[in-house]
This record gives sequence, C-alpha cells and structure tokens, in this order.
Amino acid sequence: MTNVTVQPEQPTIWWIFLLQGIAAILLGVMLLTAPGTTLLTLVTFLGFYWIVSGVLSFVQMFVDCHWHPHNFPLVCRAEPETSARTPPRTLVLLR
Repeated sequence: MTNVTVQPEQPTIWWIFLLQGIAAILLGVMLLTAPGTTLLTLVTFLGFYWIVSGVLSFVQMFVDCHWHPHNFPLVCRAEPETSARTPPRTLVLLR
C-alpha cells in the first residue's frame, strides 16, 4: 500500500499577467502616437504615486516595528523584561 499526498490546487492568477500585457501594449501604442502628452501624463501619475507611497512608508516607519525585512524602524517599542529594574515600557533607538 502506498501513501499518496495530494496538494491543494494553487489559485491561478493568469488574468493579472494578461492585464499587465494589455496595459503595456496600450502604453506603448500611446507613446508612439502621442509621446509628449503620454509622457507628461505618465510622469504626473508616477510623481503622485511616489509621493503618496513615500509619505505612507514614512508614517509606517514610526508605527509598525516590522514594516520591512531589510530596514529597521527608527523608533521601536521593546518588549518589557521581567526584571524589576527595567520599566515596563522602554524605547529602543536603532541606528
């Protein structure tokens, strides 16, 4: 008798790649037909996206202690120790 393990089927997200491809083709056609207007619109949208993303990352840096695996937050609350000489809430400043 053999044991066979059946793994659950992974959800397919092929439609996301299809949408990315269609968007890239449309953007390419728009850049070929009206490069000035398309480039100005693209730069404007990217600028707003980067500003909002940067502000949210900056706020998250002070709120969440594990916001990114490669970057440490500026100020993070330490876990309280069990000894009597350590206050229950301390701040740890990371460089």
